[in-house]
Amino acid sequence: MRIILCIFLLMPATTFAQDTLRLVKLEHPIVFDGMPTEEAWQDIEPLPLVMFTPTYKGVLTERSEIRIAYNNQYLFLSGKLFDSDSKRMQGNTLVRDGDTGGDFFNMFIDTFNDNETLWYFGTMPSGPRLDGEVANDGENPQLYNPDWNTFWDVKTVQTDSGWFAEMRIPFTSLRFNPKKNEIVFGLIVHRLVGRKFERQIFPAIPPNWSYSPWKASQARKVLIKDIEIRKPVYITPYVLSGFSEDRKFEVPSSTYKNSNQFIREAGLDVKYVLSPNFTLDVTVNTDFAQVEADNFQANITRFSLFFPEKRQFFQERAGVFSFPTSGLSNLFYSRTIGLTKEGNPQSVLGGVRLIGRVKNVDIGFLTMQTDALDIIPAENFGVLRVRKRVLNRNSYIGVLATSRIDGRGVYNFTYGLDGLFRTSKQNFLYLKGGQSYTSTKENDKNYFLYAKWEKRASRGLGYFVEADKTSDGFDPGIGFIYRRNLVLNSAITYGIFPGKNKLVRSLTPGLTNTFYLRNIDSSIETQFTEIRLTTSFKSGASANLAVQRTYDEVVQAFEIRKGTSIAVGNYVFNNFQLTYGTNVGSRFRVTTTMDYGDYYGGSKQTINISPAWNPSKHLEVSAGYIFNRLAFNSGRETIHADLWNISSVIALDTRWSLKSVVQYNMLTQKFGINSRLRLNRKEGNDLYIVYNYLDTVNGLLSESPSALPDEKSWSIRLKYTHTFVLHRK
Repeated sequence: MRIILCIFLLMPATTFAQDTLRLVKLEHPIVFDGMPTEEAWQDIEPLPLVMFTPTYKGVLTERSEIRIAYNNQYLFLSGKLFDSDSKRMQGNTLVRDGDTGGDFFNMFIDTFNDNETLWYFGTMPSGPRLDGEVANDGENPQLYNPDWNTFWDVKTVQTDSGWFAEMRIPFTSLRFNPKKNEIVFGLIVHRLVGRKFERQIFPAIPPNWSYSPWKASQARKVLIKDIEIRKPVYITPYVLSGFSEDRKFEVPSSTYKNSNQFIREAGLDVKYVLSPNFTLDVTVNTDFAQVEADNFQANITRFSLFFPEKRQFFQERAGVFSFPTSGLSNLFYSRTIGLTKEGNPQSVLGGVRLIGRVKNVDIGFLTMQTDALDIIPAENFGVLRVRKRVLNRNSYIGVLATSRIDGRGVYNFTYGLDGLFRTSKQNFLYLKGGQSYTSTKENDKNYFLYAKWEKRASRGLGYFVEADKTSDGFDPGIGFIYRRNLVLNSAITYGIFPGKNKLVRSLTPGLTNTFYLRNIDSSIETQFTEIRLTTSFKSGASANLAVQRTYDEVVQAFEIRKGTSIAVGNYVFNNFQLTYGTNVGSRFRVTTTMDYGDYYGGSKQTINISPAWNPSKHLEVSAGYIFNRLAFNSGRETIHADLWNISSVIALDTRWSLKSVVQYNMLTQKFGINSRLRLNRKEGNDLYIVYNYLDTVNGLLSESPSALPDEKSWSIRLKYTHTFVLHRK
């Protein structure tokens, strides 16, 4: 903390000025029907769009007229999205939050004007509602959250000349930081013509960063005045009924043990908008039955797998609570709450979540109480996050504190201090540190330290160097630690944009080098080097070529499947990797990766194929197949670690949808089905019928057949939620 304060005092206070666009307040009503033809719309100047892809500031091939306005209650966005070949327009889905490629019309708004978090609202010619959240100024793809939802409406119309759209977002659904009667926020608007990979954008954000179109710090500042501020209360009770059956095979007795359960539950969620910049969420007897199942993963390493959070309660401004270090490690990992280590649900009795902003200070608070499950005791989880902007609009200092206390009195407390400092236009310095205290440990060497210097750039020279010291005794009770020890990581890239008349949009060669040094003696445990060439084509396709070399010292044998272990020893891997992906905006798209090389004294061959097809807006079919072959002893021993899945999405209209996924993990021999029928009459009013099936089948598509499955479970649940909205001034 002393280091952070010294930098705070010594650094110059840099500011980055930008003109503010004053939005037009509508004086006359508009008919919300998807056709922005009213006189009120025509009096507003369209936003000046520029081409972002395939060629930055190239000549636009399709005409767009996008306008934004507001009245006392709503923020409106309209688009006249003309198309010279309207028969080839692609509205690939009707499903809420269906990210299926095709033609898009999107708006991103930085409501708190913090240059870090964007809320996303979008649609397609077919008229679905698409929304999400982008955190960390778009610098980490893991911080894009498509599961965030709020209350808003959209309507679209298709004609022979193109497609047209109107979005209507209530101010009660947004969180902002008003000053007197004025609100300033950041705005980014996109139109994507999928078949051409033509992205039109406002403002003219250059392709200088990896995720330039989603950078809150580059948004155009806009001003609205004199709106009616309301503070709604959303009350959402739910009822749930269902049946589940678990069937386990007990080896000693060679018999099956069945357990059946009829499910009857009820609960309540309340979202209380305390002010335009603070929201309180309260949940009682929380249920997540409607959440999509996790994708299967094959773990052929000695480290833990990471699964993303999909539960809605944890979504709004989730980036405020995030406290990442190197790799996938994070001091707060919400999946430790209400889920066992195996990913099975644990009853959540209730919780409270407070999130908001006061001037330049972000505040987040969370507490949750879980019930006991078998040998797992009841637990209370607590999180407090405070961040304050300093120096300039992209710098902050902050603190995170977490607690985990179970019914036996066993506790874990963890804190972290962090600072992010923008020292120039593209250069950033991160400093972090913290400690953990656990009642069942001696709490010796229970700290972590982290520093990173980076130049954020996708055009020209970009680089970063980072160091992460995570001691053996550091144990964040509700965090995720991928690897301990001292991590020294560096990377350098150089982005080249050849020009307007080339087939290639960009070429980016890069070099990455990583060392993992043991805490006990600073000797090398793992060293990884990669040379990579990333190519982006103007067609929307992309290719990656990589050569990798890994040195790994295994000091304790680890098992990759029952009966097969990696022995203690020193190993050197050489790997070659090639990836190619077609235009994600096409109706049919596919990504293929081939990886060939060494693996712990043997060899590894991996082929990953992921096709997806949208024959119409009513149907999407996608699949994934990962061919994984590990060979040892000159090929005499082979391990099959294949993964496959088949998914389908069927939609009758924007209300009715059926999502299903069937998947199989050959390494663990798990077979699963997740199917979810949803009726979404309007936001907050949902009927779900969810079917889950999980079977551990020895011998299904594997080399070691067995007559009996080890375990089997299935369940069917019906859940109905209904939201009541109370408005307060």
